[in-house]
Amino acid sequence: MNPISYQSWENCYHFTNGVLEIIVLAQVGPRILHFGLLDQKNEFWVDPTPYQPESTHWQIIGGHRLWHSPEEKERTYVVDHQAVKVTVLPDAIRVTQPIEEKTWIEKEIEISFASSNSMKVTHRLWNRGVWSISTGAWAITVMAPQGVAILPIYERNPSPQLPATHSINLWSYTNMTDPRWYWGKNYILLQQSSELETPQKVGIHSPQGWGAYARNGHLFLKTISPEVEKAYPDCNSSFEIYTNQNMLELETLSPLTDLLPNECVEHIEHWYLFEGIPHTLVDDEDIETHILPLVQQTLQTAFNDSAD
Repeated sequence: MNPISYQSWENCYHFTNGVLEIIVLAQVGPRILHFGLLDQKNEFWVDPTPYQPESTHWQIIGGHRLWHSPEEKERTYVVDHQAVKVTVLPDAIRVTQPIEEKTWIEKEIEISFASSNSMKVTHRLWNRGVWSISTGAWAITVMAPQGVAILPIYERNPSPQLPATHSINLWSYTNMTDPRWYWGKNYILLQQSSELETPQKVGIHSPQGWGAYARNGHLFLKTISPEVEKAYPDCNSSFEIYTNQNMLELETLSPLTDLLPNECVEHIEHWYLFEGIPHTLVDDEDIETHILPLVQQTLQTAFNDSAD
C-alpha cells in the first residue's frame, strides 16, 4: 500500500469498491478527506487554507473526523498534529490516532464497504488513562457547500398530549429567523450559503436515526441506531447540523458513557450515496416526495439484512 498525494496533502491512501471511493489522511487525523462516486467530485469540504503543522491551535482540515463529547474548549479542540496509523484489514480499513496526551483518549475509525453505494463507519474512543471518564463519540462530516441538510423531527402523535414529547436544541448564536432555515411540520432544513457569515446550529434527538445532505443531484444519507432511553450530550442531541459561510457539518453523537480504563465507546454510522435527486428541496412536501421513500427503502433493506 503506497501513499498518494491529495490536494496539498502528501500522505494519503485511496480505497474503492468500484463505485464509491474514499481517501484517508495519514499525515494527521484521523480524517477521511474524500468520499464520493468513483472519479467524481468530493462530497466533503476540505479546507483550502494551507495546514500549519507548527500551530498550537486546532485546525479544521475538513472531511470526516471523530471528536469526543461534550464540547469543551481545552479537551475537544486538542491539536492533532501527529501522524495516524492506517491498517488494511481483510474487510476494512482502520485508522488509529496516537493517545492524546491531555485526555488519554485514543481515537479510532474503522471503514468498510457495505454494498455498492454504502459504507459502514465505526468510531471508537478508548480510555487509555488510569481512571474512568464520562464521554461520548461525536462523528462530524463536513459537507461541500451549496447543499441543504435534512433532519426529520420526532414522529408525531396526532392526538393531543399533555407532556412534552421532544425538544429542538439551539445554540447561543442560532437565529431561527435566518433565511437558511426551514422549520417544517416534519422536517428541519438548513441551506448552506457562502453569502451569509453568521454560523447556525441545531440539535435534535432523532428516534428515526437518519440525517441527510442534498447537493448537485446527489444525496448523502447517514444513519445510526439511536438509544432513546439513554442520555445524550447537548441537551439530549443525537443528530446536529451546523453551517457557516464555507461548509455544513452533519453530525451524530453517541450516548454519554462512563468508560473504565481500557474500555471503549463504539459508535456506528452507515453512509449511503444516491444520484438523481432534485436540485431544489425547500419544504416538507419536497422531502416526503423525493427523499422519504428512498430513506424508508434504505432503512428497510438494512433491517432485513441485519435480520438474516
